[in-house]
Order: sequence, then structure tokens, then C-alpha cells
Amino acid sequence: MPRFALPTLAFLLYFTAPYSQAVPPSSPAVPSFALTGSAYVGGFHAGEAVLHFNVRDDSYSVRFNAESQGLIRLLFQWGFELEVQGTLAAGNVSGLQPAVYQSRRYHRDGHVERHVQFRAGIAETILPEGADPYPIPVPSEERRHVLDPASALLSAGLVLARTGRCDQTIRVFDGKTRRNLVLTDRSDDQVADSQGADPGPAGAKRCAFQSHRVAGFSERHLRKPPVEGEIWFRAYGDALMVPVRLHTPTLIGMAIFHFELPAG
Repeated sequence: MPRFALPTLAFLLYFTAPYSQAVPPSSPAVPSFALTGSAYVGGFHAGEAVLHFNVRDDSYSVRFNAESQGLIRLLFQWGFELEVQGTLAAGNVSGLQPAVYQSRRYHRDGHVERHVQFRAGIAETILPEGADPYPIPVPSEERRHVLDPASALLSAGLVLARTGRCDQTIRVFDGKTRRNLVLTDRSDDQVADSQGADPGPAGAKRCAFQSHRVAGFSERHLRKPPVEGEIWFRAYGDALMVPVRLHTPTLIGMAIFHFELPAG
């Protein structure tokens, strides 16, 4: 899969709502699960992914792995993995509070690592020893009350399950860049009026999203239009909705991610 499609998959590993209008949860009763998925770009099979979400007492951990497959692997060999540890945050709108986030992106020429620690409501990037600082640093005020990409996606599912509405303002920090993800409800009229609209998985909640660049980008990239698309969530247990499909256009065609709902 090309590099520009990776942030989409990882963000989707992308999503939060610390400043949304949702009512804070009394207790984020989150079940453990494993979520598997496949990615297609321009009609070609691009990759496979698996996400493990585990809960123990008041803490949680996430492991995510993805790698290219098929013809795409011959052209754009890549791999991506991340790990997160954090606590379940009763009374916090997001429902989750990450403590440590690490990601690694592999490609033909090597790999890129990012390491983030969350302390006192602010995210701090930990650079490898001897590494140069990023050329466009993210101001501290833009690193407050943020979630890593994986925790943010799960938080979006918690808020959606609690409120029944997609509407959320999402603050995401991946160690180098800050984005705002905006989820909105798709009305029945909007869905019906879309040419060639895909009805999506039966019984799933359909949300539109936009990913707005906020900080850590060059001026040229900040002027680019937001990444946008649609994502479908389906209920898993009483307190969580998990993503089962995502669509977003790319330069070489529509990127489509299918995720298998856990049993139970």
C-alpha cells in the first residue's frame, strides 16, 4: 500500500472526544476482543491487519499489526505495528487514558519509529538517542488532551455506543503530527442521494469523517483539503461499537478497509 494510505489505516486506527458534547461515562465497561481486517486500494488487495484489545482491572493494552499483500506488496512493500498501554478512565469523556504509545512503520529502505508518553494530560514525544528533533514541532498546547491513534478509535466507539450519534470532535497525536478528526452523522437523505452509495454492513451505524491537519505539517500540507470518507461501526457488547468498514478516496482509487466483528 502506498505511504499516503498508511495514515488512514493507522488512524483507523485514528479517533477522541475530550471536547465533544458527549456525556462522560460512569464506567467504561469495555470488553476485550481481536479485530481482523483487509485493505483494498483501487480494487487491489493491499494488506491484512489485526488489532488485539485487552482489558485487565482498570487498565488496557492494544497491539496492532498490518502488512502489505498481493500485487501491492510487490510495488509498495510495507508493514506497520503499534502498541499502547493505558487506563480505563471513568468520568472521562473519552473513556480511555493512554500512558505509552509506540509505533513502527517498515518499508523497503528501513523503518521509522515513534514513541509517545502521556503525563499530566500532555503527550511528549521521546526521540531515539542521537536523533534530530522533528523540523516542525507540535506546540505543547496542541498536545494536551489528545489520544494516540488506536486509543482514539476505540474512544470513538465508546462515545458512539453511549450517545447513539457519530458527532464527535477528535484530537489525535501520533508522535509527530496533530490532527482533528470530525465524525458526523449521515442522514438517510444523504445516503439515499449518494450516487452508487454502498449501504454498508447490515445493522451498522454509518458516520462521515474528515481528518484536518492541525500541527506538525508544512504550510503547503496545511493548505491541503482534509482527508475524508465514511466509516461504519457495529455494536460489540453494551458499551462499545467497533469499526467494520472504512471508505476513503486516494490518488489511485478508493481505499476500502473491511474489519471482521469479534464473536460474542
